[in-house]
Amino acid sequence: LQGEANFRVTHRSDNQRFVVRTDGPLDVVVLGTEFLVTARAKRFRVALHTGKVVLRPTVGDGLSTLTLKPGDVFTQASNQWTSLHHRQPTQQLTAWQSHEFIFEHATLPEVLALLQ
Repeated sequence: LQGEANFRVTHRSDNQRFVVRTDGPLDVVVLGTEFLVTARAKRFRVALHTGKVVLRPTVGDGLSTLTLKPGDVFTQASNQWTSLHHRQPTQQLTAWQSHEFIFEHATLPEVLALLQ
């Protein structure tokens, strides 16, 4: 994935995994859930609405994974800065699906970066 996409994935009887492969530093292994992935040149973000996902590094062996819970938002910028926030209003991040943008306490550079 290159860009932004919202997913709703259900469990399958054969337990086959659904993996979102990105151009970013991590792949997203889905365990039956609804989540948002943003994979852009300068930022990678996963926001989990429901269920559970595992973030798995795309390169290197033996690197640790990260399991997200509902409301978690993981962000990594191109300068390798990372953050993990819990209990976030993830619905605001998918407002673009209904042609809306919601910004709270955002700086002008943050707003411009999202609109690019």
